[in-house]
Amino acid sequence: VYNDDSIELMVDSQCDRGTWLDDDDYKFMVNLLNAHRDHLNEVYTWDAAIESAVVLDGSNTDDSNTDHGYVVEMRIPWSEMGLVPPVEGQSWGFDVYLNDNWQGERHYRGFAHNPANEADVNIPADWGTATFTIPP
Repeated sequence: VYNDDSIELMVDSQCDRGTWLDDDDYKFMVNLLNAHRDHLNEVYTWDAAIESAVVLDGSNTDDSNTDHGYVVEMRIPWSEMGLVPPVEGQSWGFDVYLNDNWQGERHYRGFAHNPANEADVNIPADWGTATFTIPP
């Protein structure tokens, strides 16, 4: 899935900023065909019951038209990660990556990712931080 045009969501639930994936790190991937892949740490056989939807504004496979973008939504129950909902003020390591397979070349676009390690997106120390709040 990560070799395709896809979105990867990374979660470091203890925000311990490891130098490699460990038991509190999760990755969820969805490609533009709505195929899923996920893993806990480096356990690639772990299979979370997530739901997702993909909406394309274009075709993704037809170079004769103009593609304008896409939307990917994921629903990941806390229980799939063995967690309870976070409390206000709790922080997690967090990042979102765009995997762009353009003419056979893969490109990663991280939203908080350290470009010095662009070749390796599996370093939680380089991810951003999400802090949970209660909406007003």
